[in-house]
Order: sequence, then structure tokens, then C-alpha cells
Amino acid sequence: SYYFAVFVRRLHYFVIITALVSAAAVAAAMLLPSVYQAQSILLLEGSSVPGAMAPPTFQIAAMQKLQTLQNSLMTRANLLDVANRLNVFRDLKKMSPDDVVQAMRDNATIKLSANKGEAAIMSISFKGETGKTAAGVVNEFVTIVLNVDADIRKGNATGTSEFFDQQVKRLSALGTLLRTAAPFVAACPWT
Repeated sequence: SYYFAVFVRRLHYFVIITALVSAAAVAAAMLLPSVYQAQSILLLEGSSVPGAMAPPTFQIAAMQKLQTLQNSLMTRANLLDVANRLNVFRDLKKMSPDDVVQAMRDNATIKLSANKGEAAIMSISFKGETGKTAAGVVNEFVTIVLNVDADIRKGNATGTSEFFDQQVKRLSALGTLLRTAAPFVAACPWT
């Protein structure tokens, strides 16, 4: 009962502190600008060519591929292009290119996950002043990633195709050599 009596005597301090903190929180919520965030999750598919058939030089590890995609996405040229096309910031005309790139990098978040035995995942999110801006930037980022991935896959497929063409030529030459050598082997007296 002693502690309860002390609490009741000091109750006005608790009420005043609670009211001040609540007022500050409400004021901050009303005065701070709204921030919208859009997010997209991309699943990276593995190679469709079995490892035994294609040389390992044409197959890229999942994390390495994700890092390559991330680095190509976050290039200065891509960030400036997306910022200018979508007019991402209100004061874009007053900002220097370095400031625009830094602001785009600050508002973008890319998380990579490629653990052994799990799917490789890239999560892309962007914080913008409006929902439309945030969603537009994420859509552009996804488009860039898909285009870069398509180029990488096309290059890998070309390399794999060239490898298979070389193997076909090598085996054809070996087959021709064996066909021409067969009569000589059959005519040998010691066979």
C-alpha cells in the first residue's frame, strides 16, 4: 500500500510526461512527409543445362550472378536514367548528378540470398515520396535486372552452343579417322 500511495501522489507527473510524449509523437506524425515503399522479390533460376554436359566455365554460381545483377543495376547511368525518366525527386532539377545517384542509392535496398540448397532470391525495394514513384522505380529496376539477366543467359547459351559445336566437330573428325583406319586394322595379320 505504501508504493501505491507514492504512485498516486506522483500520478500527475506520469500524466504530464505521457501527454507531452503523445503530443510530440502526434506532431511528428503530422509534420513529417509520407514515405512510400515498394518491393519486388525475384527468384533466380539455375542453369537448365546439366553440369555433366556443359563445361563449368559457362555456369555461374548463384551468389556471383546475383552480385553481378546488383552491380549492373546500381550503376550511375542506370540510376540517373531512372531518376530523370520518372522524376523521382521534387527538386531533381536543382540536384547535382552525384546527389541524385546518392539519393537513389540511399532510398534503394537490395537484399541477396543464395544459400546452399535454397533458391537464389533478390529482393528490391525503394522508398519514394509517392506510391506511384516508388512502384515505378521498382518496376524499372526489375526490368533492368531482367534485361541484364537475359543478356547474361544469352552469352552463356552462346558459349555453351560453341562448346557443343566444337565437341561435334571433334567427334566427327574422330569418327572419320576411325572409319578410315578400320580397313587397316582388319587387314593386320596379328589381330
